[in-house]
Amino acid sequence: MNRWSPPLMVLKLLHQMAFQRITRALKQTKKRRMSHRRSKFEIGVDIVSIDRIREILNSKYKKRFLARCFSRGERIEGSRLKRSAEYFAGRYALKEALIKLVSGRKGIRLSEISCTGRGKRPRLEFSGKTSMRFRGFEISFSISHDRDYAIAVAIGRRTR
Repeated sequence: MNRWSPPLMVLKLLHQMAFQRITRALKQTKKRRMSHRRSKFEIGVDIVSIDRIREILNSKYKKRFLARCFSRGERIEGSRLKRSAEYFAGRYALKEALIKLVSGRKGIRLSEISCTGRGKRPRLEFSGKTSMRFRGFEISFSISHDRDYAIAVAIGRRTR
């Protein structure tokens, strides 16, 4: 019998994924002598209950929630899916992880962050004032779903 509850299993998996991504990113950086300036990696992590998102999508607040938190492309893409709650929960977790990556919500509108495309290579796009907060960042991210939860990890490195 497994001693870990599902949320703890998810958090343990998330920790392993983040560690693997950071290790890979560090190995890819050039192996040269660096002066006092070093590459600085930032990380953001968030976990969202899929049931909580499903409740919102079945409530009278659905339209307002979608307009406030998701781009037009995401709303169209998500509404076509049978498992839209999982889709929106994953995207919402990613956006919250990105906010943690840049250390704060100031100047960021969730609807100006767009994660489009499904499968192995979704893309991030920023628009409006939000794009200013993410200028100069090289970002890698991962979204995962596990029964009741969606998790997202974002790792960024300032390029300038």
